[in-house]
Amino acid sequence: MSRPDFRSRLGAILSAVATDLVTEHRFVELEASEPPWLDTGLHVEAGDLVTVVLAGRVFFDQAADLWLDPSVQVWTRVGGHGPIERGSRATNTFRCANSGTVELGNAAPAEWVDRDGRITTDPGLYAFMTGGTTVGLIRWAHGVDPAGALRDLAAAGDVENLLMAEADRLDSAGGSPPPGWEHLWYLGPSEVYVDSDGVITCSSDNDFAIICHGADMALRPDTTLSWEWRVDQLPSAVAEDSFATHDYLSIAVEFDDGRDLTYCWSASLEPGTAFRCPLPHWSERETHLVVRSGTSDLGRWLREERNVHADRARAIGGPDPARITGVWIIAVSCFQHLGGRCAYRSICLADGLSAAAIN
Repeated sequence: MSRPDFRSRLGAILSAVATDLVTEHRFVELEASEPPWLDTGLHVEAGDLVTVVLAGRVFFDQAADLWLDPSVQVWTRVGGHGPIERGSRATNTFRCANSGTVELGNAAPAEWVDRDGRITTDPGLYAFMTGGTTVGLIRWAHGVDPAGALRDLAAAGDVENLLMAEADRLDSAGGSPPPGWEHLWYLGPSEVYVDSDGVITCSSDNDFAIICHGADMALRPDTTLSWEWRVDQLPSAVAEDSFATHDYLSIAVEFDDGRDLTYCWSASLEPGTAFRCPLPHWSERETHLVVRSGTSDLGRWLREERNVHADRARAIGGPDPARITGVWIIAVSCFQHLGGRCAYRSICLADGLSAAAIN
């Protein structure tokens, strides 16, 4: 749902700003049913800095309260070309790679297939989405430091702390992945994961995030993935094998055939349970295998070692892929909005010939 109150309050703040600070600002209502891409009419030149501020809610099913925060839904591009961008919060500041007009794109229910923002999903599926996002766009004057300017604006009057939050994000480089890892590009950045002395902590709220670490190891009968994790809070209280309840914490291996096997801690599914991902875009590529269940071991460091070859054969089946090409850490909390907390350390791929420490 769009936010006219947000629009009027932020508009009043920006209308009072001198043109030597803000060249132009405008607001756009992005309906959730709008397929990518919507032209905002805001013209920019390559190199310009633009800040995006979002407010609203996007629904898969409003009656079931199944919604997404706009921070994970709304992306931008310029002049019909990538790179597509979104922020790690309900705000983002980006430097325009192209000249042209800024465009807005709803991600769900589709998925980006390239960095220009192309989709192959039937655009008609967007008609089933409801709600929307009020999008504020700020084109900064040349030479202006957005972080400092946002702090000055926030001191005069903020809206839901969004201006100050974006200034803090810029100053802290919020959204940077842990060293050696990268965000899965078509899901976008997040501030879910933080590395501290070899421990990757995960704090997920109303979002989804995958970080990836490259790997190159043959899949052999003795190939193992080992790790230690401490799960403090599960993001689901029920079985995670349906669309509406698919909130979970896991670690995964990616294979060279494009599939991945993800080891998850379930709220209620029995260890050893395997199931295809219930999300349409992921059902053909991702399989989940439950390795822990319930709440009795929450808050304790536990060590796992899994034979990847045997687990893949049992959970996925079919011809063996040749190699493992990556390790992923996954957190999803965007469906039930309960939040998840965990930490990982000592992640290692190994076989009878070699071992590769991931962190």
